[in-house]
Amino acid sequence: MSEDLSARKSDSGWARIETGTQGCFSGSGTSLEFSFKDSGKCAVEMDFDGKKNHFLVEKPEAEEFLKKIIFLGRKPEVLSESGWTKSVRVKVEWRNLRFAEESEGKISAISNEWTITEMEEYLPKIKDAAIAEKIKETLAKNLHRRAIEINLETKKFVKRLFSPSEKV
Repeated sequence: MSEDLSARKSDSGWARIETGTQGCFSGSGTSLEFSFKDSGKCAVEMDFDGKKNHFLVEKPEAEEFLKKIIFLGRKPEVLSESGWTKSVRVKVEWRNLRFAEESEGKISAISNEWTITEMEEYLPKIKDAAIAEKIKETLAKNLHRRAIEINLETKKFVKRLFSPSEKV
């Protein structure tokens, strides 16, 4: 990931999210940088697998997204203890966000567990009843893995940026 973002100086609010997945033979990454300089819009600069894009987003939408990301990053983890060959990593940093409970902060997390969706998709294919039952018990624990949840929310937000008619 890039340099320490706190070295940036700005009186207006800003935030940066870096997230990505890394597998044995492939990986992908996304970074979003939010700048709250304009009064009605939030500028979002996105680097998605090496391609840069710029968007203007309504401030309330950007604020709600960032509040959700901060909440997910502060929520206590409930792990599945299911190792997986890919890892998900996130780094989030923000400053001067007057709308957030914490006006500045950092979050950094890594997870190499299966997502809930992956577990649910593979569950019907498992022949061993004991293993299937253990996965059902794991899913019932209300899992929360910071890196996975922030990554999934960021993907939804990116999808919405490319399809403005869809709501996050």
